[in-house]
Amino acid sequence: MCHRVSNLVSKCRRAPLVWTGVVALGLLLSAAGSAQTQPAEDGAQSPDDRVEAYLLDRGMLELLARQLEARVQQETVTRDRVAIAERLAGVYSRLLSGATSVEEQRRWESAGERLLTRVPEANTIELRLSLARASYTRVERVAEQHALRMIDEEQRTSASVRLADLRGRFVSIGQDADRRVRELEREEERNPRVESEWLREALEQARRQRSMAYYLAGWSSYYMAELSTDRAEAASAALRHFGWLLGAERNQPATLDGFSIPALQYEHIARAALAVAGCYSMVGRDAVSEQWLDAIEGFDGLPQPVREQIFVRRITHAAQSSSWARAAEMVAEKRDSPIPIPGEFTSDPGKPLPVNHARLLAVLTFETIAREKEYSDPRVERLRDLALGDLVVQDQLGHVLDLAQRYGTDTFGDTTFVSLQVRGL
Repeated sequence: MCHRVSNLVSKCRRAPLVWTGVVALGLLLSAAGSAQTQPAEDGAQSPDDRVEAYLLDRGMLELLARQLEARVQQETVTRDRVAIAERLAGVYSRLLSGATSVEEQRRWESAGERLLTRVPEANTIELRLSLARASYTRVERVAEQHALRMIDEEQRTSASVRLADLRGRFVSIGQDADRRVRELEREEERNPRVESEWLREALEQARRQRSMAYYLAGWSSYYMAELSTDRAEAASAALRHFGWLLGAERNQPATLDGFSIPALQYEHIARAALAVAGCYSMVGRDAVSEQWLDAIEGFDGLPQPVREQIFVRRITHAAQSSSWARAAEMVAEKRDSPIPIPGEFTSDPGKPLPVNHARLLAVLTFETIAREKEYSDPRVERLRDLALGDLVVQDQLGHVLDLAQRYGTDTFGDTTFVSLQVRGL
C-alpha cells in the first residue's frame, strides 16, 4: 500500500524525490538490458558516440534524447539501430521518472510509443516494460499521497485513469511474457539433455519479466482500489496479479496455503504480500487479511522497510473496522507511552509518532468524526488530539493547517491547545 507510505513527506505537499534518481538509474539499466549504455568499445569512438557520452555524463537528457532520435532515423544497420533505440528508451525512462507535470509525462510517454512503432525490431517485452514502469513511478507517488489525503479530487481522478491504463499495459506485457515462458519451457522439455546457456538465460529473463509485469499490474490495481469508492473489483484483480509472484495457480488469487513464507526475505515479495493483506481487507475478508499480516510480521527475516509498514496497515484496518481500542493499543506501543486521558497530567509524553504515521492517524480519526456524527468511542478524539500534538511538537504546523482546511476547524474540538491555536491562526 502505499507500499512506500513511510517514505512520504515531512512537510505538507512537499514530497522529497531524492529516490527518483535511483529509480531512474534502475530503469535505464533494465531498459538497456544487455546493451551497453555507452557504445561498444570495438575501436575509437565516433564523434556521435563522444557527444552521447558527454551529454549523458552531464545529465543533459533532453539534448541526448534529440541526438539519439536523429541517430535512430539515420542508422541503416539493423543491429546498430536497435542498440541505439534501446539506449534512447532508457533515456525516455529517466525523463519520465523526472517529469514534473502531466504534460511533460505525456510528452515522453508519446515519444516512447513512437520509438517502439518506428523501430519494430526494438519493440521487445523489456523495452515495453521499462517505459510502462517509468510512467507508473510518477502516478504511484500521487496514489501514495492519497492515503494521507494530500491530493485534491482532480488529481485523484487523473491518477485513477492513469492507473487503469497502466494496469492494462502491464497485464498485456505479463501475458506476452507468460507465452514466452511457456514456449521456452516446451523447448526445454523437447531437448532435456541439451545444455544450452542461451535457453536458461532466456527462460530466466522471461520469468523475471512476467513477475515484474504482474507485480506492477497488482500495485496498479491496488491503488485503483484505494482511489475508488467501489474497491472490490480492483482489489480482486490485484489479488490475482499478485498471485503470479506468491505461489498461486496461473491467474488465481494469492492464498496463504500456496505461499512460501521464507520468500518474505525478498523485499518485493514481502511488499506484494503486504498489499495482498490490504486487498483482502478491501474485499471484506478482514480475518484473512489479519492472517496475512500475522504471517508477515512473524517472519524474522522480514526486510525492515516492510516491517515498518505493518503499523500503517494494522492501524488502517483498526480504524476502518472501528476497533479503536486496538488502535489505541498500537499507538501506545508505537509511542512507548499510554494514551493520555483528558485532564490528566503526565510527566512522560512518550516519543511522537513519525510524521507520516501521525498524519495518517489524524486522517483516520477526522474521517470517522466527519462520517459518524454520533460516534461513541472517546478514544477517537483522544487519538485525534494525540496525532495533532505529535505533528506540532515536530514543527509540522503545515500539516495541521492543511487538515483544518480539509476537514474544518469544527472537527478539531475546542478544548485543546492545538485546536485553539489552529482557530487563532
